[in-house]
Amino acid sequence: AFIKKNKLNSIKKSNLLELIGEYERKNVRHKNAIKYFKKSYKIRKIANVDNENHSSIGSCLNSIGDVYYEIDNYDKALKYYQKSYEIFEIAYAN
Repeated sequence: AFIKKNKLNSIKKSNLLELIGEYERKNVRHKNAIKYFKKSYKIRKIANVDNENHSSIGSCLNSIGDVYYEIDNYDKALKYYQKSYEIFEIAYAN
């Protein structure tokens, strides 16, 4: 029960960090947005250690790619989009 509750709390925290990242992105504070999206990503990687191809991890990577795209860093954006795509390919293979 403790592990499930701890995982749930981690997911909630990750979701909040992603929302803050979106807020920062919409307010054109790209460095902050990337920081929050990366924090969310790290938490999701830990919370989904048994499933490294969970779609929520791909979503975080996609959001990071979006921010890099918006600041014209296309090489970094592509790197994150490719990682995201690979995860989505596996997560939605069924």
